[in-house]
Amino acid sequence: MNPILALLHRAKSRVILKITLLVIVEIGLICGSFFILTYYQSQGSSIGKSINAAGKNRYLTSNSLFQTEKFLDGSSNILTLENGINNLEANIGALKYGGAISGANIKSVPPDFSGYLNNVIRDFSAYKALIQDKIIDRSQGSQVGTPETVLVLRQDLEATASNLVRSSDILVTALGSYADNNSQNLIMLQIFLAILNIGILVLILYLVTRILRPISVLTQATREIKKGNLSYHVEHKSDDELGELTDSFNSMINSIRAYIEEQRRLSDELKTANQEIQQRERMKDEFINVAAHEMRTPVQPILGLSELLKSKKRGNEVAVTDGEEDELLDIIISNAKRLLLLEENILDVSRLENKLLKLNKEECDLVKIISIAIQDAENQIDKNMVELAAYKPTELNTLLVYADRSKLIQVVSNLLNNAIKVTKAGSIWIYLEKDDNKAIVSVKDTGPGIDPSVEAKLFLKFVTHSSSGTGLGLFISKSIVEAHGGKIWAFNNTDGKGATFAFTLPLLESRHGTQC
Repeated sequence: MNPILALLHRAKSRVILKITLLVIVEIGLICGSFFILTYYQSQGSSIGKSINAAGKNRYLTSNSLFQTEKFLDGSSNILTLENGINNLEANIGALKYGGAISGANIKSVPPDFSGYLNNVIRDFSAYKALIQDKIIDRSQGSQVGTPETVLVLRQDLEATASNLVRSSDILVTALGSYADNNSQNLIMLQIFLAILNIGILVLILYLVTRILRPISVLTQATREIKKGNLSYHVEHKSDDELGELTDSFNSMINSIRAYIEEQRRLSDELKTANQEIQQRERMKDEFINVAAHEMRTPVQPILGLSELLKSKKRGNEVAVTDGEEDELLDIIISNAKRLLLLEENILDVSRLENKLLKLNKEECDLVKIISIAIQDAENQIDKNMVELAAYKPTELNTLLVYADRSKLIQVVSNLLNNAIKVTKAGSIWIYLEKDDNKAIVSVKDTGPGIDPSVEAKLFLKFVTHSSSGTGLGLFISKSIVEAHGGKIWAFNNTDGKGATFAFTLPLLESRHGTQC
């Protein structure tokens, strides 16, 4: 394979290929320029030698004419004359065929000047023939001719020699003009080749600049990236390796930026998770304190009233009538149920977290369930300060659902307990309605309402909208209602007084099983 082709085959890089081609062209141009200029200079040198040889014809012609005059005067011999003619003939022969003249090798006159050279040869032939016929051949005798004929011969020789000199001068002039043109062409060629060389060098410089410019841009980009400016983008300007390098750099920056953003996102998530953990820890601590307080609240009246009833039974003088005794027992039972509800809430939280909450569903009447919850709640309120009432349509004597009876009582009791805690004076109403295929239970109070800061997370664990409470009741109620296929929600009343908590349950259309 040609070495140049092999080099191009190995130059797979498009940028390197371009530069390699230009370098090869530049080398070829330099070599070509050298050979062309050498050729033109050799041609100029050859023409110069031909001009010298043609110009020498004048001298040799004059010399042969001088030798002829001397021969005619008798002061020279025939050999000297013949030698002069032979030198002139050899000089003209060198112009026609090339050869060595006076130690210099000359080339034949270019074909374009053959007409001029033929005129020289013609005039020389006439001049030589005249000398040969009139002098050399006749010199075999004792006398060339009479004085009159010698005078005519001299005139003919001078005329013939003048023709030879003139034709030689014309050849010299033509060759000189050709040499001048050749010299001018050589100068123009040198200028052209110089411009071409400069152009290729400029093109190579341009390509090198194109290589260095993106590298400089990438260097600047790395400085920006080092400063933390990950939004820096390098513009794609070519489809060669530099363009691929630019794309790779941009892709790398995008990957770094995406990685950092992902790390920031994960860091934010971790920070949020830590904050949530800390919040949960605080809420658990608060829950423990509140739960202890909530448990102490029903325990104290249970203990106090139990001691009072015990003292009466022992015969101590305690002013407790039989009617008051029944009322005290109801209070003890109500607080015990309250304590039991708190315990059930705590246990249900554990069951919900471990997904162990089980529902013992059966056919239940919501009217009875609400009545039981209201009866338990009446023992917790000051009837002189708070009104507790239930409302339902008169025709709604029963409203059947398929549910866990104890869990529904727990839900209604939780909602009533929350209303009692926030309503120090006012009213608490519980509504029971039927809407198509679902039952709606609503508990409305006239307390301070729901704080907007907790409204969105009201049904989360450990979140409460009252100054007391464990924050478990609403979370458990929501879980129980949703486990029965219902929904629970809360909102502040439109009149600006208190809030309403409501939930729905799917109705049981036909009776089956045991009614609770």
